[in-house]
Amino acid sequence: MTRQGLELIEGILIGAGGILPGISGAALAVVFGIYEELTALLAHPKREWRRFLGRRWVLALGIAGGFVSFTVLLRFVFAQWTVPLVYLFTGFIAGTLPGMFRDARKKEGIPAGALPSGGETAAFLAAAGILLALGAARHAGIGPFAAGGALESLAASAAAGNSFPLRWVLAGALIGMGSLLPGFSASFVLILLGMYEPLLQAAGSLDLPVLAQLGTGALASLLLFSRLVAWLYRKAHGIMSFGVLGFTIGSLVLAFPGFPQGFSLALSLSLAAAGFLGSLSLESALKKND
Repeated sequence: MTRQGLELIEGILIGAGGILPGISGAALAVVFGIYEELTALLAHPKREWRRFLGRRWVLALGIAGGFVSFTVLLRFVFAQWTVPLVYLFTGFIAGTLPGMFRDARKKEGIPAGALPSGGETAAFLAAAGILLALGAARHAGIGPFAAGGALESLAASAAAGNSFPLRWVLAGALIGMGSLLPGFSASFVLILLGMYEPLLQAAGSLDLPVLAQLGTGALASLLLFSRLVAWLYRKAHGIMSFGVLGFTIGSLVLAFPGFPQGFSLALSLSLAAAGFLGSLSLESALKKND
């Protein structure tokens, strides 16, 4: 497969990760080694957009196409097939983790068999620990992410017609954060807030007032956080790289949707295995084209 074909696939997956529950589009950008390019583009769009599109226009088309197509798809399959789709993408991310570790060590010049620096190790453990703790609390029924927690209570209030002001601006801000923070799934949080299905319906029906609020929130979030992320990479590249790896691993536990029953379990496990093997194949193809 050509390099452009691979970039198109990467872009579609990143775009899908922006809307698929439990999956972080930013984490997938890390997986494909383009996260720093994207954060640089978002931090300095006037300076970087010509350079980025000159090199990555196929990737950009894939991201837009993946986000739009999966938004439309999920509008119809959300209730029945969301869990198998999360298994598919979770398997895909899991299959890339060994390669991500190797690349991070290589970029930081860490010799084979040597451990990362104390700061890098601490960043990895702290980032992974935060999301692992949240995931454990969620599955144990403790805290705001659990059944009956604060987020579910807020979702129940919204469902009862007591929607909070500017909720779509908040939804857009969460989507913007999901494109910047690896391991953060905006869709997962929107589900907990009871806003995910209404968002899919609004996008599918081209509800312009809702889409305008989503865009405003996303733009504000990107402008607020993108330069901070780019600055942190410049000042502490190794610590950020290993912190991002920790967030990516921890996100798999936080997003784990549980074990479905019957045929759905067999389908989910099969898709997870397919995602895992697919990621290994894609990594191999990328290395051949580098």
